[in-house]
Amino acid sequence: MRALLESYDSELASNEYSPQLSKRVKEAEEVLQRTQSHNTEMEAQLSKAQQETGVLKLQLQKAELELETVKKQLVPAADSSSLVNKEEVNILRQKIEDLERDRQRLEEQNNILEMRLERHNLQVGTKLPSN
Repeated sequence: MRALLESYDSELASNEYSPQLSKRVKEAEEVLQRTQSHNTEMEAQLSKAQQETGVLKLQLQKAELELETVKKQLVPAADSSSLVNKEEVNILRQKIEDLERDRQRLEEQNNILEMRLERHNLQVGTKLPSN
């Protein structure tokens, strides 16, 4: 874009002032301004997507940690069935199933966000103006 503007400047210098050249320079400046505005908007969207991905990853890690804790509690409970009644075991199993569903949902959301981020990066790469 800069090379294009510099070529306009050199044309202006060699051909003196021309309304047509002035119009072309203004059009080029408008295109540059729109492109910069678009880039700023896309960077903001990218930043937001990265933040959402980070939050989902933290939620996923938390759910996995809680799942592991429940699994560790369930194993001794099964071994000492005389101490724990069947209702408590069923509650723990239900909690494990809930956590597995939460983990799977968060993982799917994370994958969706990662695909959106990748698609966004590809779109930004293809929409950049050529010099």
